[in-house]
Amino acid sequence: MKKNPFPKSNKYEELLKIYSEIAKDGCYTIDGKFVPPTELFGMSGQEKFREILKKLFDKYHVKNILDYGAGQGSWEKKINETETLKSFLNVNEIYYFEPARKMNKKTKSECVVSFDVLEHVFISDIPWVLFDIFSYSSKLVVLNVACYKAVKVLPNKENVHITVRNPFWWKGMIDGIANLFPDINYVLLASKAINDVTLFEDISSKGYLKVDGYMALEK
Repeated sequence: MKKNPFPKSNKYEELLKIYSEIAKDGCYTIDGKFVPPTELFGMSGQEKFREILKKLFDKYHVKNILDYGAGQGSWEKKINETETLKSFLNVNEIYYFEPARKMNKKTKSECVVSFDVLEHVFISDIPWVLFDIFSYSSKLVVLNVACYKAVKVLPNKENVHITVRNPFWWKGMIDGIANLFPDINYVLLASKAINDVTLFEDISSKGYLKVDGYMALEK
């Protein structure tokens, strides 16, 4: 496992403590509505993008996954009358990492997925978290980031989406970290709104070198 070269700020632990308290006690929306703990975290991204995940997992022969920042979701949940998300994707093992719920074990896996996590991370800690995510993948990383404000707020009234940036900011940040993992392919799904998603298709930093000429790939 590569040593993470990036620092982790004090705000990482501060926010983790806040998210742990929210996971236990619930939080409020912008307009003051209480959201109970059972409705805080879900798996909307994993289910919403299941067709994209299916194509990627088939392409890279993914059979085990680390869900980094798993929320309260389960890949064993039924998505139709006969299939769970796990069976639909034809994977054997799902590992869950959700420090706000004391699920602290991270397991090296063929694919690491992280849905609706990075926008909750303090901006100075983004490089540390991205490096950590890539460190636990042997084949593929799939990232989904919300590029808009959430309806929920922290106890200090700040929005729970604390790092809101445009899709190309996220793509540039991820491209930079991916240079340290040249053999790992990665995908970014940047959501500008709930139903407005920019898909940056799978590539690795080694793959960029195979492009004719010198122009960076454009979306």
